[in-house]
Amino acid sequence: EVTTPYLSAYAVYTMLEAKHHGYRVDTRSLENGLGYLTRVLSGEEPDAHYNREASQCTQALIVYTLARAGKTDYGAIDKLFSERATLPLFAKAFVMRAAALNNQNSPIVTELARDFTNRVKIDATGAAFEEPNENGLWWIFHSNTRTTAVILQALVESNKDADLSSKIVRRLLNVQRNGRWRTTQENLFVVAALASYFKKYEHEEPNFRAEIALDGKKILSEAFKGRSLETKKAMEPLARIAKGKPVRVTLDKQGPGRLYYGIRLNYTPHASETPRSEGLTLLRSMEPVEGASEKAVRLGQMMKVTVSVIAHQDRQYVAVEDPVPAGFEIVATNFATSASNLSEGESGGEYFNIFNHTERYDDRMTLFADSMPAGIHSYVYLVCAIHAGTYTQPSTRAECMYEPEIFGRTESGTVTIH
Repeated sequence: EVTTPYLSAYAVYTMLEAKHHGYRVDTRSLENGLGYLTRVLSGEEPDAHYNREASQCTQALIVYTLARAGKTDYGAIDKLFSERATLPLFAKAFVMRAAALNNQNSPIVTELARDFTNRVKIDATGAAFEEPNENGLWWIFHSNTRTTAVILQALVESNKDADLSSKIVRRLLNVQRNGRWRTTQENLFVVAALASYFKKYEHEEPNFRAEIALDGKKILSEAFKGRSLETKKAMEPLARIAKGKPVRVTLDKQGPGRLYYGIRLNYTPHASETPRSEGLTLLRSMEPVEGASEKAVRLGQMMKVTVSVIAHQDRQYVAVEDPVPAGFEIVATNFATSASNLSEGESGGEYFNIFNHTERYDDRMTLFADSMPAGIHSYVYLVCAIHAGTYTQPSTRAECMYEPEIFGRTESGTVTIH
């Protein structure tokens, strides 16, 4: 019979959470589990075949689970904290939670909170954390969503979350689909973190009025009473806003409850588009399949188009639209796809199809990736020059379908077929 320390710690942790929330738990099983975890921590039980990072995460979960059960091992907490330079973020979060159970203002809690603040990745739609080294973490069912959730709970429980918590919550909610997350691990830890956040910030039932004004002109005034997922919206045409001047946006709230808001700007530029990188960086190239040294495009020539998306952190549901200039037609798709981790460089990738759905039209190629890990991801297809002339090359654009603030585009231009 083989025992698994991480699964055992996870099971005991879950039993303690169930007991804390009023569910009946078999006392003997719980005590036996806590005894086993104590022996793992002291080295009396084998620590499976984990590498260092997986072992550290397991030990940190055990330390917190024991502390949650009133059996705090201060020496183990101090030991793990002394290893913080190599400790995975998942492990740091549980060390922080264990220390905070006894003293929210301890130096351990303060230092780890500072470390998380320095490591958070923030964009227009939220905040998240990514393990800098995932080596061996598959043994303990790693995912960056799970790590982000545990860190959120650590920050909320220790009162060190400042302005980060609502941004992290938004990211966690954005990555769920059909009311759940990707794995049972993510489901448990995300729901637990959201429950902690709700208990701290949403304990007051909403009963307030909120108003939004642009340069003193009220554009939205709504009352919010009771808990609801309904969103109130107002749209203001750009034509009504003074050009060349800053616009002052004023929000006012009167009454108890928490207000969440968002502001978006939608526009279509009149002039040629310049490159933009708002969470995604996009590159596009077109070169002859043969005679690569030639710069001119000849009538009837076959060209290779390469579209590369650089994701600086994990993204979900990314859509790419690559317009094909008039004068060309697509003759082959899915010629090659590749991906490479940012830390490995552009040439270190392994070929696989990150774009799990593609659509071919007369005037464009569209690519979709349900899950896009941090790295460089490329798609290559062929076009043929079929009509001579000079044509507009619209910019290629990529965006997160459910977070349109996260996008990237290339520069627009022209291409000539001789």
